[in-house]
Amino acid sequence: MDANISCCGIDCSACDQFQVTCRGCNVQKGRIFWTDEISDGVCPIYACCRGKKQQDHCGLCKMVPCKIWTDMKDPS
Repeated sequence: MDANISCCGIDCSACDQFQVTCRGCNVQKGRIFWTDEISDGVCPIYACCRGKKQQDHCGLCKMVPCKIWTDMKDPS
């Protein structure tokens, strides 16, 4: 798996924050630039996929697309 592709499938290197304030989801273990605005400080998708389910990416999960994934894809 490409190191710049996050577990949810986003290409971190395509983000304007990559290498500026963020080194990507995989390197930062889900604690990326915007997660300081949420209670756990870790991306919920990363926490579920890598932490809870111990998967490399969401595509390996039988529940995809799940509520966590679809809720996080909503930019609001």
